[in-house]
Amino acid sequence: MDAPVAYLAELVQAAERFADAERVRLWIDRDLQLPAAAWLARACPRHVPLEVAGPFAWQYREVLQHLSVFQRAAFVDAPPLRWQLAGDVHGATRARLVWIPESQGLRFGEAQAPASDAEAAPVARHPALGTSTPEAVRAFTDEARWAGHVSLDSLLRPDALVESGCEVAIVGFCAFSEGDVVDPWGARIPRASLVQGARGFRAAGGRIVAEWWVGAPGIDAAALEATFNALDGEPLFDHVSGVRPFHWTRMSLPGGVPRLWQDVNVGAPPEDRDLARSLPFEHAGSIPSSSVPQVLAGLASRLLARAPLSPGRVAAACLPDATAPVSEDGGPRGIVLDADCALVQLPAGLDGAARASWYAANLRTGGVLAMDARLAPKLAGLTRPGEVAQVLGAVPEAQRGKLVETLVARSVLTKVNG
Repeated sequence: MDAPVAYLAELVQAAERFADAERVRLWIDRDLQLPAAAWLARACPRHVPLEVAGPFAWQYREVLQHLSVFQRAAFVDAPPLRWQLAGDVHGATRARLVWIPESQGLRFGEAQAPASDAEAAPVARHPALGTSTPEAVRAFTDEARWAGHVSLDSLLRPDALVESGCEVAIVGFCAFSEGDVVDPWGARIPRASLVQGARGFRAAGGRIVAEWWVGAPGIDAAALEATFNALDGEPLFDHVSGVRPFHWTRMSLPGGVPRLWQDVNVGAPPEDRDLARSLPFEHAGSIPSSSVPQVLAGLASRLLARAPLSPGRVAAACLPDATAPVSEDGGPRGIVLDADCALVQLPAGLDGAARASWYAANLRTGGVLAMDARLAPKLAGLTRPGEVAQVLGAVPEAQRGKLVETLVARSVLTKVNG
């Protein structure tokens, strides 16, 4: 947590208000927010009471409160924040949808006993939704329409989804297998029943977005290929937004949903990982963990050929320029950095070489490409369309066309007209 933090200017701006505050409360949803939270905790004046709240902070408070930056803080079990989404959300046109995050573990169905191998989550006064009812969800959203994560088997209860105010349901799946769909907790749900439930939800105006979890126990390359081909059958999902690595989480899912994976050897996290959220596991029929990133990139590229994917992280942010005018002949005249790509300079190469190296990383496709150190800085700032000849002036004219085609194919650049 002593590493440089992102968005430093914004953190400094926030900290300027601390001196006059009655108290400062830091909200931590995920481990990725720890560096920024630690920076803000250090910036909080000693005379201002400091509180730390949020699902991640409460879950790991026994570890966090021993860190020097949080030792004077009070850890608070506070009501969850209510996030709102504005604009178009996977085809939903209503503005200001309430967002239900994955950490809520929302599921419509009967509560079940937690798996014996899972750690119990700390008891909270404001527990996650977990296995819930439409009435409880409406209370959480304050009767607003919502979009967010629900369990796959919630599609079997379309009436509950509709009654709760759901407009966009985001579900996870691992594979299509022998007429069933395997969810991230190992449950096998009849596909025909899911399709029937999905029809009912769509008839009421709902949309279903899916995330493909890759690397689950017993799901090998052949099963993934069969699943990809099965996506062309009767549509269960309106959109597959992307792929994500499967993790064996330490904590049980809210609502006590058990893991149903069989013959899995679950290990312990490294001793120096006090905040580990997942555990290593082994299964004879699984994809080796070292191969998962490559498999993810391959599936993402194939899915991208069918429809746009949703990046899972922020690569870079900039204000889009006005749409470039179209030339009379309609041909491309300029290039711009792909909206989901960022060029970064690392202190060492990914191959282990001890030299500064440039890479282009596209979070939509998962692709990573080593870049020439002379060219990369020029492309890194190409957030507005530029003339090919001007941007690539250092490249021999005879090679520019081929270079542009290569970088466009690798989702580093996008052609523009004008």
